[in-house]
Amino acid sequence: MPEIRTLCESHRKLQHRFETAKDYHSSLSGHIRFAVAAGSLGSQNTCRLLMEFSTQHKGIEFQTEIGPNLNKVLNGTCDVSTFTGNLELSGLEAIPRGRAKYFALASPSYIKKFGYPHHPSELSQHFCAVFCGASRARTEYLQKAKEKRIVTYGKTVTSTDVLFLKHIVLQGEALIVDLPVGHCAKEIKLGHLVPVLDGWHRNSEPLWIVTSENKWKDPKIRIFMKWYATAWSEMLQKAEDSLRNCLNDVFIEEILDSTP
Repeated sequence: MPEIRTLCESHRKLQHRFETAKDYHSSLSGHIRFAVAAGSLGSQNTCRLLMEFSTQHKGIEFQTEIGPNLNKVLNGTCDVSTFTGNLELSGLEAIPRGRAKYFALASPSYIKKFGYPHHPSELSQHFCAVFCGASRARTEYLQKAKEKRIVTYGKTVTSTDVLFLKHIVLQGEALIVDLPVGHCAKEIKLGHLVPVLDGWHRNSEPLWIVTSENKWKDPKIRIFMKWYATAWSEMLQKAEDSLRNCLNDVFIEEILDSTP
C-alpha cells in the first residue's frame, strides 16, 4: 500500500503539471513577426498553418513579411524566419522542418509545342522560368546519381516569387527546373504539370525555422517554432507520399528517395 500511495501521488503531481502546461500554452498572447519566402507566404499551406495556430492560441497575432532575413532575426526586428539551405547557427536557434526537394516541370501544352527535354544540355533551347531570391540562389547545376551538369538557360523570365513562375509554367509559356514538391505535388497528380529531364534535378536542401538566441527565451516563440516545424514536415511528407503512385521510378529514386 505505501508503494501504491507513492505511485498515485507521483501520478497526481505529473497530471497537475500537464494541466498547468496546457493552461499556460492556451494563454499565450502577443505578436509574432514572421518572415517567409514570397512564394510560401502566398501559398495556401502557410496561410492555413498560421490560421490553425492562431485558432489554437487565440491571443497570438502574426505580422508577416516577405523574407527570409536572418539579419533582421539577429538584430531583433523580426522574431522568426524560414530559411532554406545550409545554415550558420552563430547567434541563432533553429529547428529543421524537412527538406526541399525540387522537380523540373512543364505543362502538357508546353511539351506538345516545344518538346520534352531529356537532358540539361537541351535547356538552352527552351524558355525557362528561373527563381532567384533571398530564400535560395538561382539553380546553376543539376545532378543525376553522381553526375552534375551546369545549366545553360535559353530565354528566361526571372522572379523572386515562385508562385508567379509556377503560374507561367502552368500557362504553358515556360518550363521550370526547380519547383519545390510542396508547390507542385497536386498539379503533378492532376496531370497539369509533367516532370521532365528524366530525373535530373536540383539537389535537395534542408529547411529551417529560425529565431535569435534571445527570442528563443520567449515561450510563445519556442512553442510556435516547434509546432510549425512539425506541421510543415508532416505536410511535405504527405505531398511526397501522394506522388509515389503517379511518378516513374527514376523520379522517385532520384528526387524523392535521394539522400544528400
